[in-house]
Amino acid sequence: MRNTNHDQNKRPIPLCDLQTGQGGVIASLNLSEELLWKFMEMGFGVGRPIRLVRRAPLGDPLEIELMGYQLAVRAKDVQGILVRLIPKEKAS
Repeated sequence: MRNTNHDQNKRPIPLCDLQTGQGGVIASLNLSEELLWKFMEMGFGVGRPIRLVRRAPLGDPLEIELMGYQLAVRAKDVQGILVRLIPKEKAS
Protein backbone atom coordinates (compact mmCIF):
# COMPACT_ATOMS: atom_id res chain seq x y z
CA MET A 1 0.00 0.00 0.00
CA ARG A 2 1.30 3.49 -0.89
CA ASN A 3 2.03 6.03 1.81
CA THR A 4 0.12 9.02 0.41
CA ASN A 5 1.35 11.48 3.07
CA HIS A 6 4.93 10.70 2.08
CA ASP A 7 4.09 11.11 -1.62
CA GLN A 8 2.35 14.44 -0.96
CA ASN A 9 5.41 15.79 0.88
CA LYS A 10 7.57 15.03 -2.16
CA ARG A 11 5.24 16.70 -4.68
CA PRO A 12 5.86 20.46 -5.00
CA ILE A 13 2.89 22.73 -4.32
CA PRO A 14 2.25 26.35 -5.35
CA LEU A 15 3.68 28.93 -2.96
CA CYS A 16 0.23 30.50 -2.62
CA ASP A 17 -1.11 27.17 -1.21
CA LEU A 18 1.28 27.02 1.76
CA GLN A 19 -0.24 27.27 5.23
CA THR A 20 0.85 30.04 7.60
CA GLY A 21 4.23 29.14 9.07
CA GLN A 22 4.84 26.39 6.54
CA GLY A 23 8.12 26.39 4.67
CA GLY A 24 9.99 24.58 1.99
CA VAL A 25 12.49 24.86 -0.81
CA ILE A 26 11.69 26.43 -4.16
CA ALA A 27 11.42 23.60 -6.69
CA SER A 28 10.60 25.58 -9.85
CA LEU A 29 9.66 29.01 -11.16
CA ASN A 30 6.93 28.62 -13.79
CA LEU A 31 6.32 32.31 -14.45
CA SER A 32 6.01 34.70 -17.36
CA GLU A 33 9.34 36.16 -18.43
CA GLU A 34 8.48 39.51 -16.85
CA LEU A 35 7.57 37.98 -13.47
CA LEU A 36 10.48 35.55 -13.62
CA TRP A 37 13.01 38.40 -13.87
CA LYS A 38 11.21 40.39 -11.17
CA PHE A 39 11.26 37.51 -8.69
CA MET A 40 14.80 36.42 -9.57
CA GLU A 41 16.00 39.97 -8.83
CA MET A 42 14.37 39.68 -5.38
CA GLY A 43 16.32 36.48 -4.67
CA PHE A 44 13.89 33.76 -5.71
CA GLY A 45 15.72 30.76 -7.13
CA VAL A 46 15.47 27.00 -7.29
CA GLY A 47 16.79 25.45 -4.08
CA ARG A 48 16.26 28.54 -1.92
CA PRO A 49 14.41 28.06 1.39
CA ILE A 50 11.15 30.00 1.67
CA ARG A 51 8.41 30.30 4.31
CA LEU A 52 4.91 31.74 4.39
CA VAL A 53 4.86 34.08 7.39
CA ARG A 54 1.19 35.13 7.18
CA ARG A 55 -1.68 36.17 4.95
CA ALA A 56 -3.44 39.52 4.94
CA PRO A 57 -6.90 39.46 6.58
CA LEU A 58 -8.64 38.96 3.22
CA GLY A 59 -6.08 36.37 2.08
CA ASP A 60 -3.97 38.57 -0.19
CA PRO A 61 -1.17 39.67 -0.21
CA LEU A 62 1.05 37.02 1.34
CA GLU A 63 4.00 37.83 3.57
CA ILE A 64 6.89 35.49 2.87
CA GLU A 65 10.37 35.09 4.27
CA LEU A 66 13.23 34.56 1.84
CA MET A 67 16.97 34.91 2.47
CA GLY A 68 16.40 36.50 5.88
CA TYR A 69 13.96 39.21 4.81
CA GLN A 70 10.19 39.47 4.56
CA LEU A 71 8.26 40.72 1.58
CA ALA A 72 4.64 40.93 0.50
CA VAL A 73 3.59 39.35 -2.78
CA ARG A 74 0.28 38.90 -4.56
CA ALA A 75 -1.02 35.34 -4.50
CA LYS A 76 -1.78 35.43 -8.24
CA ASP A 77 1.83 36.40 -9.00
CA VAL A 78 3.31 33.42 -7.14
CA GLN A 79 0.94 30.68 -8.34
CA GLY A 80 3.68 29.41 -10.66
CA ILE A 81 6.32 29.16 -7.92
CA LEU A 82 6.37 25.56 -6.76
CA VAL A 83 7.69 24.66 -3.32
CA ARG A 84 8.84 21.28 -2.02
CA LEU A 85 7.76 21.13 1.61
CA ILE A 86 10.28 20.59 4.40
CA PRO A 87 9.08 17.92 6.85
CA LYS A 88 8.45 19.42 10.32
CA GLU A 89 11.21 17.37 11.96
CA LYS A 90 13.77 18.90 9.54
CA ALA A 91 12.37 22.43 9.73
CA SER A 92 13.17 22.82 13.47
